[in-house]
Amino acid sequence: MEGVPIFTGRNPNGQEGSNFQAGDPLAFNLHFHATGPDAIYVGAYGMTTLLEPDSSQETLMKAYQSFLERIAEDKKKPDNQGKEQWELFTQGMTRFNTAYAWDGPIEHPTMQVLTQADLDNLKSGASVAVVFAVFDYKDGGELHHLWFCSFLQPPAQPPGIWHAFRACPSSD
Repeated sequence: MEGVPIFTGRNPNGQEGSNFQAGDPLAFNLHFHATGPDAIYVGAYGMTTLLEPDSSQETLMKAYQSFLERIAEDKKKPDNQGKEQWELFTQGMTRFNTAYAWDGPIEHPTMQVLTQADLDNLKSGASVAVVFAVFDYKDGGELHHLWFCSFLQPPAQPPGIWHAFRACPSSD
């Protein structure tokens, strides 16, 4: 992982890092790159943003369990059976993925769209954005997992102050 999650608020120039506005999807870009010197293969991944009432350890643990359950459910979908694909990454290659917040059941999720009340809550601390990601990768044929678990400290303004927390496993 490279740096902290980046806000995806709308920007007329198409640049990332802009603050959210009402009507924007709640999402953050996660950047990662291969540091080498060996090439690696990047495979399956899961990521999400959740809106939680606080950043207590209990709340973060529940959010983490919810993330794991969602990944397990997603893997059971017929579309995801036996479709493991690996992409070669060489030293210096960079990519990003977007961790969206989703509403609704896993069978028919929709992007969570921010309301003015959500924005006010993120600013005041009545809601906290939590971002989870896990990537599978192979280095020398050995499977590893890269984990990212972080929450955004209020007042939730770009670039934001992000904190890691203990619920997240260590990357291997």
